[in-house]
Amino acid sequence: RGKRINTSDISLLASLGIDKVAVIEPLKVGLLATGDELVTLGEPLERVAHIYDANTPTLHSLLAALPVRIYDFGIAPDNLEQTAQTVNAAMQQCDVLISTAGVSVGDYDFLTTVIEQLGRITHHKVAMKPGKPFVFGELSQDMEVPVLYFGLPGNPLAALVGALQFVIPALWQLSGATVDEQPPTLTLQATLTADTKKSVGRTDFQRGILSRASDGRYQVDCSASQQSHRIKQLSRANCLVIFEPERGDACAGETVTVQPFPWLFH
Repeated sequence: RGKRINTSDISLLASLGIDKVAVIEPLKVGLLATGDELVTLGEPLERVAHIYDANTPTLHSLLAALPVRIYDFGIAPDNLEQTAQTVNAAMQQCDVLISTAGVSVGDYDFLTTVIEQLGRITHHKVAMKPGKPFVFGELSQDMEVPVLYFGLPGNPLAALVGALQFVIPALWQLSGATVDEQPPTLTLQATLTADTKKSVGRTDFQRGILSRASDGRYQVDCSASQQSHRIKQLSRANCLVIFEPERGDACAGETVTVQPFPWLFH
């Protein structure tokens, strides 16, 4: 129990003549984007303020490696009643709901209100950059088993960082995988190739390009712009460089912790 069935296990089972084993049913995970400014891929951008929903396709791709079934609940507009209806519909179909945007403190961020109406929020905000407005809670109204809720920021980079650090490990645990059977979060030590700015007091995840120096040691460059709206920089990167809360500006030559993107190993 708790072991992920892999190719080696299939070989063993087949050699023993076992063609059926009891497995845990895949989690049903709902995705919900929010905001009047968002437009679904394939539709035209009709207003200057419109942008495409990048978070839902990103999360689809990230969750594809997990033993889950994904349900897409589209884009909820900035309307309290419609948001409540969409979240309520997701509660009836899913074990876990993951939303993007709508969890900050803006006048049109209704999701936190809806979550508190249909359940409760147990954690709000994390001392990290990007990804501070992270929300965790549960949807329990009229439910035998509460639906777990993860509220990620709307900024695509912040949503991705939050998903990697919190959502993915939680989904593996909820899927029944033991600690030994969960894919390890690979981290390694590398040397900075350039001076890097960082504020004390929060964990900072910066995009970087990891490579091997001529002496075989790992080195990482995170000198490109770290503005979180620059998605092209994310596409060029291959890792996150993790700066601890107590750390300030770092100089070239210092050692840092690096987390390679997990999709590089798929």
